[in-house]
Amino acid sequence: MQLEQERDVFPFLDVLFRDPQNETNARVVAVDGPVRDIMYADTKDKGRLAVVIREILDLSNRKGREGLF
Repeated sequence: MQLEQERDVFPFLDVLFRDPQNETNARVVAVDGPVRDIMYADTKDKGRLAVVIREILDLSNRKGREGLF
């Protein structure tokens, strides 16, 4: 199932944010293209994929905030 094609994705996302066992700083990423391109990306020289994605998101978030001030 492609989540972005659903009319109402919030019930799916609600589980992420309401489940007490999930981290409170959960990040949700929408991918324009096949997810497998990201899941199988070669990040050996950069570290674990989950860490690389988190760092990219954090950097993007910081740059976005800097642009607001």
